[in-house]
Amino acid sequence: MSESQWTSAGWKIEPFGKGRNAIKSKHTNDLVDALNILGKINITWGDTDEVYYADNGLTLQLSKDGGGSGIGQSKISTYKVKSASAEYLTCREWNGVSEGTFDIKIAKPFDARQPASTTIAGVAYTYTYSAGPDSLNDYRDSDDGTTTEQQVVTPYWYPDCLINAAKTTYSGVSVDGKDLKLIEISSRCWAKVTTE
Repeated sequence: MSESQWTSAGWKIEPFGKGRNAIKSKHTNDLVDALNILGKINITWGDTDEVYYADNGLTLQLSKDGGGSGIGQSKISTYKVKSASAEYLTCREWNGVSEGTFDIKIAKPFDARQPASTTIAGVAYTYTYSAGPDSLNDYRDSDDGTTTEQQVVTPYWYPDCLINAAKTTYSGVSVDGKDLKLIEISSRCWAKVTTE
């Protein structure tokens, strides 16, 4: 591939690899100045390439997989749980010192989601969900046609609890028409609620 030509203003676009391009300037400070016009710029890693605008500036979220191997290819990352829906958690990145700025949706473990029904060992179960002990945890009634059992996911999620999540090729949780590419790694699952 031939090298691209410089514009009269001293800019050019060059192939960067993996279908990406790089913008270059003969005057490096011009590029920095142009970006600074936009305000404070933060670069973070996430599950997709995104641009976020906020009062405190511009954040460029770069995909962790990047299409190659190298920086940003973290296998497992830590997050703080902020809220929960039936199929996923809304979290913020956590590095042990500071919390990330933006919400990241992470698929719940397969056995901690809210399906309408399942068949286990040849027995069909149907489920009905209701508000649980708090906003992060729900109850469900599991009915096999003979017995109904109240269940809850254990262990509970709680505000700012830490979870580990990993990149996945398929989570089975779709948000805005896209499969989430981060999934919580844990042994959480539905279990019978007992009262003593």
